[in-house]
Amino acid sequence: MTIEDSNLKLFSIFHYVLAGFVSLFSMIPLLYLGMGVMFSLAPALFESKGVEDAPPAILGFIFGGIGLAGTLVVLSLAVMLFLGARNLGRARHLTLCTVVAALSCFFMPFGTILGILTLVELNKREVRALFEPAAAAPPAVQA
Repeated sequence: MTIEDSNLKLFSIFHYVLAGFVSLFSMIPLLYLGMGVMFSLAPALFESKGVEDAPPAILGFIFGGIGLAGTLVVLSLAVMLFLGARNLGRARHLTLCTVVAALSCFFMPFGTILGILTLVELNKREVRALFEPAAAAPPAVQA
């Protein structure tokens, strides 16, 4: 195992960890979804607390839409990080690994550091050679 291989394995592990954290934090927008459901389905809840004007139902749909869209976007980013981590460990799909390393820069501060270091590592000539498919063996010559 070369140094480049061990670096890719290490970056793969760190991308798995980042994907776990991102998937954990993707549940935060579900609070907006819950508030949207509460606003649209239970307006009587606000009237019993002494509030004369309950929020309109459209506000609930807006909150619910924001929460659902936010959860789906962040979960899709977590899936991309997971796929990138798997391909980094196997040294396959260089373009996907580069895109995932660039996307991980959005998650400050750990993801930014990880993304920059991964991009630097992926741009080395020796590492790019690991991602190239092995040349096909020449056909056997029959005598």
